[in-house]
Amino acid sequence: KVAFLFAALYLISPVIWMLPPMIYKVIDPSLQGLDTENAYLKICQLVLPPGLMGLMLTGMYFSTSATANTTLNVVSAVFTNDLYRNKYPNSTEKQLMRVARISSWILGILMIAIALVVPIMGGMVGVVLSVAAVTAGPLLAPPVWALFSKRLSGLITLRITIFTLLINLFFKLVLPIINGIKLDRSQEMAIGMGIPVLLLLINEIIQKSKNQISKDYITYIADREVRKIKLENTPSSFVEKLQIKKQNAFGLRIIAFSLLITAFTLFILSFLTPLGGKITLITGLGILVVAIIPWLSAMKAKKEINILNYGNHSTSSGSNEV
Repeated sequence: KVAFLFAALYLISPVIWMLPPMIYKVIDPSLQGLDTENAYLKICQLVLPPGLMGLMLTGMYFSTSATANTTLNVVSAVFTNDLYRNKYPNSTEKQLMRVARISSWILGILMIAIALVVPIMGGMVGVVLSVAAVTAGPLLAPPVWALFSKRLSGLITLRITIFTLLINLFFKLVLPIINGIKLDRSQEMAIGMGIPVLLLLINEIIQKSKNQISKDYITYIADREVRKIKLENTPSSFVEKLQIKKQNAFGLRIIAFSLLITAFTLFILSFLTPLGGKITLITGLGILVVAIIPWLSAMKAKKEINILNYGNHSTSSGSNEV
């Protein structure tokens, strides 16, 4: 459900993100170079009153910091659990935590360094497109292909990824230095996506001609069946159900409280701002209405927790009497 919701939102959200700066580009065609990256802020400044402008800037700041924080945690966890722990399986929790903190520091410093050189590299848009041209095909094409193929092994995937990354880096960095040939963006994208897909197709044809199925796929199917049997034969405990309910209720209360504070702040700003007071007030009312949804869900979850506690208490009392 999470995956389908994420996919559905990504069909809608790019329009919401991209349309405002595209509109401002029409309003002010003179934007050039790095100034084009300010188009979103400029149109917000053009149409939003001070209160909502502040809310939008705060949202952008916390969204960016949350994304950076998530990236740091994910990469640190992968490095610690999937790489370091596999190489040193007898590591203690204290050692693993130390490795996780050190890797977070290194990655954080690297992220800051990249951010500082982004203007020199032609702006964030140019950096994102260049990185995507070099890495998107080698990193994404093999896993996506594996979703629909029984013949792609992990070793072949790794070889194709490394080989195509080296080729893309050669065309991006080495070729312009050797003979001055520099590919445009469309050529970079074509090579970056075309070569991995071509190699995957060749591998698929060769393995199909041999009527071979990847051992990794066979192992995956066997493991999936074992996990399915274990899941069916291992009922969740009462404590586990109760903890899940409590976590859900707590998260819903936090969301409702955050929306309530935001709405209350906008109510105050609607009386203080010299411009756009009505729009700010209406936005605050809308957020207040939205806050009711997680609050009601939290109350529902709290009732379910009380029912579980009451049922468990009754069962325990009955068992004691017996």
